[in-house]
Amino acid sequence: GGGGWRKAASRLMPVAASGGLLGLGVVGALTLALGWLSSLGDYLLNVGLVAAQPYAIARDLRAYPDRAARVAVHDVGLIRYLAGLDTLDIVGLTTPGAADYWRNGPGSVGEFIELRRPDLIASYGVGHGLGLGYLAETDLYAEPLATYTVSLNAEQRPRNVALAADTQGIYRPHWAAADRADEVALSGLTPYLDGFELVDQIDVADIASERAHDYRWTALRPLGGFPTEYRQFPSIGCLEVEGSPLCVSMDGGRRINGEESFTLAVQPGRDLILVTRVHPGDAGWLTIYASGEPVARRWIPALPGGWLELPTLIPAERVTAVMPIRIAVEAAGDYQPYFHRAYQGRYTSRDLPGVLASMQENAIRLGEAAPSVEVHEDGRRVLRVGLPWWTDGRATGDLKRYLHVLDADGVVAAQADGYPARGALPPANWLPGMFIEWVEIDITLLPAGRYRLTAGLYDPVSGERPLPTGESVDSSGRIIVSVLELAP
Repeated sequence: GGGGWRKAASRLMPVAASGGLLGLGVVGALTLALGWLSSLGDYLLNVGLVAAQPYAIARDLRAYPDRAARVAVHDVGLIRYLAGLDTLDIVGLTTPGAADYWRNGPGSVGEFIELRRPDLIASYGVGHGLGLGYLAETDLYAEPLATYTVSLNAEQRPRNVALAADTQGIYRPHWAAADRADEVALSGLTPYLDGFELVDQIDVADIASERAHDYRWTALRPLGGFPTEYRQFPSIGCLEVEGSPLCVSMDGGRRINGEESFTLAVQPGRDLILVTRVHPGDAGWLTIYASGEPVARRWIPALPGGWLELPTLIPAERVTAVMPIRIAVEAAGDYQPYFHRAYQGRYTSRDLPGVLASMQENAIRLGEAAPSVEVHEDGRRVLRVGLPWWTDGRATGDLKRYLHVLDADGVVAAQADGYPARGALPPANWLPGMFIEWVEIDITLLPAGRYRLTAGLYDPVSGERPLPTGESVDSSGRIIVSVLELAP
């Protein structure tokens, strides 16, 4: 009956329980075995990655002939242990002071490397993300001596704890572009700095320089990149031949979309010109304050891929021994400063020898010019003209200059359009007085005949032209600079 069933069931329960525990034990053992095998696979993967990159780098550095060489490294462990060379740890684990730069991003790291000038760099190249990629695109990585690559698939990448990247290498830096970072293109384009001397400077993204000048910056929204970046660009307006390495420099700077402030140690009672170098990646306005009072507004046109210099004149009566400067940003993108240099002297506003026309209620004037035709050795004919521009300090706007050669029918036969001063000076950034802009136009293909040379300014976005006034302005609002007779 029912009692026999219950007795049989009671005898089977321990057997079933024993079988269940045995099953759980088997499952647990299999799980442990699979986990161990997975860990072993991860271990073997990362041992291979260490052998392929940091160990290989350390081995090759150990054989480097110059045993006095100093090498900047990202992963200091194996290299410091095995290579037998003096190391500069750019992360800051073993090199005092480096961590402050590392925390501020690749621009500051580049500045730190510049300051220490190592003989070699052993670090990441492509595949580390954007951070060290900034350095790899400059002459810090100028000369690859050895390259170490690995290939990780999508399943392996999350298991990479050895910090392997697609590419690591040993590089020899070239320092000429860093040495040129202090050169100012404005000196060759305008007379603004004539008779002035450098009295103070801030190397933005160099943490020591920033601290010495009580440097502060703010971001009102997420930045369009790292807080600091390291770049190598030509200077806009550089007078060297286009493409010449003498126009190219590398430097570190910041991204800012709020405000920037700092103090300058200067001489009170002397005129001061502040030259700010920016990477004009995004267009926008700056308002510059000296001792709390606005002194200028400066326009940054969007000209990515070059250095642009912004001059600001602070009159002697506003200059104090400790000069607080504040720069407020109005831009949809980021303001990107790289240095501020303070020059002092006595500023003289130069007058025009003669006036062809004026614009913006006499805030801008164009003076008389005498063009000439030059024949180059290769047979090209070039029209060369010096345009004397003048402002009383009120010039404003994002305006480009046009210079047109018109044929007898009024059709543009040749032209040169761009920002004045070889692209370096929109009118909003002019200082009071005159500067001469030299412009060249290739007229090799123009037939003999009479031509009119006309000039003016225009808004590159809307195309609108500020209306000039004067006896040399034609019915279409163009300033007649000269009448040309081209011989056969």
